[in-house]
Amino acid sequence: MKRISEKDEILIDETNYALQVSNAIKSFWRVRNKQLINSVDSTNRGSVVGGKQMDDFVSLLKNVAENAGIPSGYIITNQNHLPGYFRSKKIGI
Repeated sequence: MKRISEKDEILIDETNYALQVSNAIKSFWRVRNKQLINSVDSTNRGSVVGGKQMDDFVSLLKNVAENAGIPSGYIITNQNHLPGYFRSKKIGI
């Protein structure tokens, strides 16, 4: 699998989002690993339910929407949750 780097191009309407995508991926793993280290649980549940792993992806999606012409007043990012991991127990499977 090819890694995304700052040198790659991820173009949407002529805007290159490669750096933001790369930073969001790095942030996801940095936050998740920190939560795993600080978790008192013997499983990885603490790193999964700790939240905040997807915050940089939320910022990225907000920037894409704003660059597409959506007024920032219509983009609501507080109290929205972008799931970063599927948990079957959450839905009773």
